[in-house]
Amino acid sequence: MKIERRKWVLAVGEDAAPTLLKLLEAGGVAFDTVENRINPVYREYTDELPEEDFRKVVALLSQADPSRLPKADFEKVENDFKRRTDKQWQLEQAKLAEERRQAQAATEQRLLQAGLHSLGGAGTTWAARAAQIGAWWEGVKRREALENWDTVFTANRMTARQVNAKGRGGRFNIVNRYDRKDAAKEREIYLDRGPGGILARATPANSFSGPASANRTDELGLYDLSGTLLSSARPIFKQLKPYDEAVVVFTPAPTETDAQVFAAISSLDQPDTDKLREYRSKFTRLRLAQSSDMGAIFVDDNKDPKAPLRPRYGINGRVLLPGGAIVPLDETMLAKRRTDALEHSTILSSDAKALVNEIVITYRQHAAAALFPLFAQWDRDTTSYRVVDRTTLQRTGAWISDAGVWHAA
Repeated sequence: MKIERRKWVLAVGEDAAPTLLKLLEAGGVAFDTVENRINPVYREYTDELPEEDFRKVVALLSQADPSRLPKADFEKVENDFKRRTDKQWQLEQAKLAEERRQAQAATEQRLLQAGLHSLGGAGTTWAARAAQIGAWWEGVKRREALENWDTVFTANRMTARQVNAKGRGGRFNIVNRYDRKDAAKEREIYLDRGPGGILARATPANSFSGPASANRTDELGLYDLSGTLLSSARPIFKQLKPYDEAVVVFTPAPTETDAQVFAAISSLDQPDTDKLREYRSKFTRLRLAQSSDMGAIFVDDNKDPKAPLRPRYGINGRVLLPGGAIVPLDETMLAKRRTDALEHSTILSSDAKALVNEIVITYRQHAAAALFPLFAQWDRDTTSYRVVDRTTLQRTGAWISDAGVWHAA
């Protein structure tokens, strides 16, 4: 069930509120769009609470002011705790989790075979399929060079990210993925989330400039970023989170076939490391995808806090399951985010009331470099996106209707 944090805090009173808030914390901080400031990240659903923390929350609420938390509302929380601790329910959840794990394993194998089939050739090593890999890569860049707004948008491959929306950029601390509440394990990162950072990500030399070259991602803060995959069946504005004064960057996702081939060649034995690094430096792709908001923050993906820093976005959070349940992300669900990125049409909906989906994008060079990445700003007066120059952010005269129709300058 949904955690009514603000209501519960008022109900338990000033003395108990700090204890309650500490129990509800997930670890880390993020920009709160409601309060317009950086706040601790709080768990939003009771299924995200560890059992012992949930038990303590119920105990605190049992002493709450009944005028602020009526008996019927408390009983809903109490009954939800009884559900969580019911042995039969736990057995059923374990069975469902195993079924999801087996289904996900089958999906991963299916997509690997689909990628290898589309690539062509035979063998499990890079050398065995080198000719097919080279031909596929030439085809990728040839097709990219022919792309324009209309061909990408109508194919449901256009991604959007609001690049200067309020949020965390610059230098800040991130928590450890495996121990989010231990402040001693926090690490500092630098994140460039502005328009210039998008262009830097699309500059191949920043991730690969030749054999033995350094990857400058950490130095320049060029980590993967979140965004939305657009459906051509819905107005663009309603598919994006409601940030004010945002510059929106539009960039094509690869076709599902090319995404699957890229994943397949990345799995081959004895890879040509330099060639693979080169491809990675020039192939914009979706790293993760989910049909609902991921509820994620940047974390350090290291059990050992002294190991080299590994900032990752999208490897935590929550998932909306069929039927409406919202549960914490587990390894099977994380794997599904990866495979959904390889068949991204699965996260789209033509329903006008559909939730905003979330993707994690690796921005890289696109062959239609004069057009993509494309920057634009929402204009309330004309209810359209006005295209802006990618360096000056001044309007070019071109614009895109909310329905996704391109109008040249």
